[in-house]
Amino acid sequence: MRVLLVNTYDRRGGAARAALRLHKGLRRAGVDSLFAVQCREGDTEGVIGRGGYPGRLLSSLRARLDRLPLKRGAEGRGEGFSPGWLPLGGLPRLVRRVRPDLVHLHWVTDGLLRVEELADLDVPVVWSLHDMWPFTGGCHYSGDCARYRGRCGRCPLLGSDAERDLSRVGHDRKRIACRGVGDGRLVVVGLSRWIAGEAAGSTLFGEVPIRNLPNPIDTDRFCPESRAEARRRLGLGEEGPLLLFGAMNPAEDARKGAALLEEALRHLERSSRHRPALLIVGDTGGRPFPRFDWPLAWRGHVGGDEILRLLYAAADVTVVPSLQENLSNMIMESLACGTPVVAFDTGGNPDMIEHRANGYLARPRESADLATGIGWVLESVGSGGLSGCARRVVEERFSEAVVIPRYIELYRQVLAGEVAALPGEPK
Repeated sequence: MRVLLVNTYDRRGGAARAALRLHKGLRRAGVDSLFAVQCREGDTEGVIGRGGYPGRLLSSLRARLDRLPLKRGAEGRGEGFSPGWLPLGGLPRLVRRVRPDLVHLHWVTDGLLRVEELADLDVPVVWSLHDMWPFTGGCHYSGDCARYRGRCGRCPLLGSDAERDLSRVGHDRKRIACRGVGDGRLVVVGLSRWIAGEAAGSTLFGEVPIRNLPNPIDTDRFCPESRAEARRRLGLGEEGPLLLFGAMNPAEDARKGAALLEEALRHLERSSRHRPALLIVGDTGGRPFPRFDWPLAWRGHVGGDEILRLLYAAADVTVVPSLQENLSNMIMESLACGTPVVAFDTGGNPDMIEHRANGYLARPRESADLATGIGWVLESVGSGGLSGCARRVVEERFSEAVVIPRYIELYRQVLAGEVAALPGEPK
């Protein structure tokens, strides 16, 4: 069986890291997996795409060109919106050249895929939902808007009052493109139960077969480490509690909840004897974070899994205050390393966090409850039960040994035409 995985990047962003892990796991299981990207930054075997400076330049140019429709009028806002209109990405030509049995799409925006090209792939397509973009008119996360359950239009993200705006046009284009794929040749994978349900309730995927399958994780690579040893190797102080927070551009992306974390720490300062140091991983976009006096360390961008593993092991608790999250790599990685997680009870977080067993699920958008969760974990973490449960949940539900065979079986069912008989409802 030859499978072609497709993602815009191989290293940049959570979807890239998740898709790359799936690619590696499939190859270890004996599947002939290839991984096509627009910009190749690593040297993993089986990854196809332009690398080095030419690859980065072309990818940056295509991403900018794909956003050109957002520069007009009220649609000049559009942060977190991808039109997906740019032609000549080359995927249909690549499919004809490498001749896979099946194409598995992942995160394919930033100019990689023009949605009309779906009908030209000529092989069955599996599409993993790393965000909501595949079934919306262009937004990656809809927030409080549910217009994707109709035909989009009047998009709040674009600041548009027009029914036929860029989101309506994008939704109509995707509807026609998905119909062009043909009956039984498109199967959707919701990485979390939440996004599988949202896709099933959408206009675009309401009649498409949907399966709920998570990302796999290598539990040999992400595993527990002595907290003292991890802090020593990272050059962190060995005394006092440490709270880990991270995201790409957390200071600029309001969805990641940095402002709510700041509020939670103020609550914690007033109501708890704990004052953990805050360790931030990721690009803060130059914005001071937090905006008040608090013990703080900042690691910036972290490139390797080994450093990430040590960061999780060094922390007493990882906090993921996102307002909308699909299946967070950070939550899964932290739990695999035995570090409990505090997050809001939203999106795919309940798939991984068992409330007061391996972490804490706070009421959505309530910073005071987020602070309660942080304090509860810091009080409980010494018992060892939280850490053991955190690791056990990942081993039982998300390890490669569990997840990779499920993907191989899905591919087999798709190629045998056995999935199409069960449309609509997430399984």
